[in-house]
Amino acid sequence: MRNSGTKSGHGFPRGVCLPLLWLAVSAPVAFGQAAPTKAMNDLIKNNCLECHNTEDWAGQLALDTLELKHAGQEPQTWEKAITKLRGRLMPPA
Repeated sequence: MRNSGTKSGHGFPRGVCLPLLWLAVSAPVAFGQAAPTKAMNDLIKNNCLECHNTEDWAGQLALDTLELKHAGQEPQTWEKAITKLRGRLMPPA
């Protein structure tokens, strides 16, 4: 019997879906292999900018000041963000 509160429609635990999506779309940009897409910009806008902006400055990170198309110029910032996602520290529950 499926526990409806813990899995997404694709069989992944709900907390894993966003980090998997983030990694799938951000890695090519970080390595200069692809241009950022509308989906990537929407992902950050809808899930990160509420807290990580120049007004709130959560975690000393303002994603509204960074451009995805230049992610390779900020590798330490994006690596830190990916580490937080992988460690399930972000996004908060």
